[in-house]
Amino acid sequence: MNERVRGWLTTLSNSATPALPARELYGGEHWKLILELESELRETRGNIELSVASAGYGLVSADAHLKPYSATFAGRQPDSVAQNQDDRSSTWWDGLCAGGESPNSLQTLMSGAEGLVVIASAKYLRAMLPDLLLARATLPDPGNLVVFAGSKVDELEKSLIRVDARVQVALKDVGADRLRGTKQGLAARTAKELLCQTKTWPPTAAVLSEAYERLVAGVAPPEALDRERHEDDDVSAFIAKALDENPRAGWTNLLRTWRAQGQACEQSRFRRLHGEVKARRS
Repeated sequence: MNERVRGWLTTLSNSATPALPARELYGGEHWKLILELESELRETRGNIELSVASAGYGLVSADAHLKPYSATFAGRQPDSVAQNQDDRSSTWWDGLCAGGESPNSLQTLMSGAEGLVVIASAKYLRAMLPDLLLARATLPDPGNLVVFAGSKVDELEKSLIRVDARVQVALKDVGADRLRGTKQGLAARTAKELLCQTKTWPPTAAVLSEAYERLVAGVAPPEALDRERHEDDDVSAFIAKALDENPRAGWTNLLRTWRAQGQACEQSRFRRLHGEVKARRS
């Protein structure tokens, strides 16, 4: 375990902030959908174990008590642990899993297990990749590793259900309010739909891939918006000007205005820049 990981774990351990159950610590649409999926599968399938892939703690049970933290494998974030370098992110993951209070890994988690379903972004998959490949080799059938993600990861091709924009249209066409939501929750929403409908258990990548293709069959992807991308300085200048006019302007309304003008910016990036501009003005 390198010094950087050791220092981080020491900081977490020494924090005076009260620990919370992981179920209560995380938020957002993605996590809400994961908890709903867990509840439904427990009712129909019985023995389901939910774990969290955490950039702050490594692999932990959803029932573990964790101290609040700020760390992510996502790039271009002030609290990113990987700084867009996949090799460093996997080193960080391995260090967390080996150095925590209860050492764990996906590979050890799969000892005696029938299958594994992972719902994560490509950055998190890259961080976990060596561990994921070992976990797949540990399963009685490698086909019982199923990964839902919005991006391609070549090494996981046989396990991957790559969720694309077509499913947004397909799920809306189903007509159920429970399937409506944002793009950020798309992979979890798709996983919930397919896993709750499949008759094959443990689920396999082959069966769920076929189910996914049936779901999006004949569906054209939503029309891509032709928005112009800008550097951080341009976006920050827009935010600063808007705050001059209205110091209480929130980032969501400003992002909506920015995009309505034909400009592009990721939600998380815009929110970060908005916070930085406000901090400089205080």
